[in-house]
Amino acid sequence: MTKSQMVAEVATLLKGYDESGLVDYISLDLWIKNALKEFGGNLMERQEGTIEVVDGKATLPENFYSLSLAMKCDLVGVACDEETKKYLQSSFFYRERTEKQEFWDNQVGAIPCEEGEECKTVVEEIYWHDKGKSAKFYYDNVQILKLVPGYKRNRCDKGCPNLNEYKSPYEISDQGGYLQCNFNSGYIYLRYKGLPVDEEGELVIPEIQRNKLTDYIKYTCVRRTLEAIYTSDDDPNTLQKLQYFTNMEKESYAASKNDSIVEGMLGWKERFKNKNRRYTRKFELMYSNL
Repeated sequence: MTKSQMVAEVATLLKGYDESGLVDYISLDLWIKNALKEFGGNLMERQEGTIEVVDGKATLPENFYSLSLAMKCDLVGVACDEETKKYLQSSFFYRERTEKQEFWDNQVGAIPCEEGEECKTVVEEIYWHDKGKSAKFYYDNVQILKLVPGYKRNRCDKGCPNLNEYKSPYEISDQGGYLQCNFNSGYIYLRYKGLPVDEEGELVIPEIQRNKLTDYIKYTCVRRTLEAIYTSDDDPNTLQKLQYFTNMEKESYAASKNDSIVEGMLGWKERFKNKNRRYTRKFELMYSNL
């Protein structure tokens, strides 16, 4: 089940309140994400991607959980055919990626390093499944990022190279939903553990044994919505419903916690990946000693 499907199901359960404008959809998104993160590594997948630094800040992926590797890099080129180039030029994605770049190579197979040289490059391949198109974006000048003192170490995986004391001029600090950087612009290549997403990049609630995790997320969202309605005196008659869904939430949490541990041991993450092999993004990191 995707996040949007869960939101729709919760809204249906609370139809009367939803029609009265008492269901907060922004809060539902946040509650779903936070509830999934309570299960920690049992639900996380290893993922990677690039994020853009604008005015010293880079927004982390919505599904980010913990850092495995972060490196500064510069966008230097793209390889695609002429038809895809026209598609890129007509999209916001293309403008965002290229408006500040001085060098842009649209020749198929172009790479930003000479043949025979050690190519310290991050290659990002983007697929548009509905368009049947793809393009490769090339990043070079790859440099590992230093974590500032006080960086939330519990947000890093064991063995994360950034935990070492690198003498790097470039630093990042964790500000929750984004990274604060000591450089104004550029790109950061990330390897991280994150919540599972489908091929469109939307958060997914994994189907585990007995499907109790889905129940828990649903009851959590309903309970928190009813709690907000009750405490704001929008409907003082919600107390009985609130008590019912609170009990259901507690029961489903205990069951889903046990099931997630068992499923994690059985390798549910690999099964999930096999169902979603058509990734929207594929990265190859060519960098020595990492």
